[in-house]
Amino acid sequence: MMQQYLTHFEQAHRRGFLERIWNFFRREPNDLLSFEAVRQLLRLRTGYDKGLQEIELDKIVGSVGRGREFTRRFFPKTDRLENRWSKVDQLYHERGFEPITVYQVSQVYFVLDGNHRVSVSQTHGLTLMEAYVQVFHSPITITPHDTLDTIRQKWSRLNRSSTSLALVST
Repeated sequence: MMQQYLTHFEQAHRRGFLERIWNFFRREPNDLLSFEAVRQLLRLRTGYDKGLQEIELDKIVGSVGRGREFTRRFFPKTDRLENRWSKVDQLYHERGFEPITVYQVSQVYFVLDGNHRVSVSQTHGLTLMEAYVQVFHSPITITPHDTLDTIRQKWSRLNRSSTSLALVST
């Protein structure tokens, strides 16, 4: 039975490899967005609790501290994840998952707890997950297609327009 879960991991790992090649040619990032980098850039403050929500997997774009272990679509990047990933996959088949915990910034989510559960869910083609959501107010709109560079550009445009308005009003 464990062999079945190892096969699922191999499929997920292969999809991650193909995603990295595809992103290379499209010049798109392979890494998940770092919540810490976004938090510092946008100067995000403490969020508020939104409770248990059903969220779309396609809107999960980042992680809190585990961004280099998974691709942008949450496929495993390395064989080191195989044992833990396969155990989470087995849990999924035997009794399902507990909700994950995420931070919401604008229209996207960052996983605080549940990176492997998101990866397994993505591999099995799920589109929704239950999550405990904490919302951080963002001064700009962030979409699932944004990179740290596009977020930085939006932030700069906002600051330039705010500065221009302040100069005009004085």
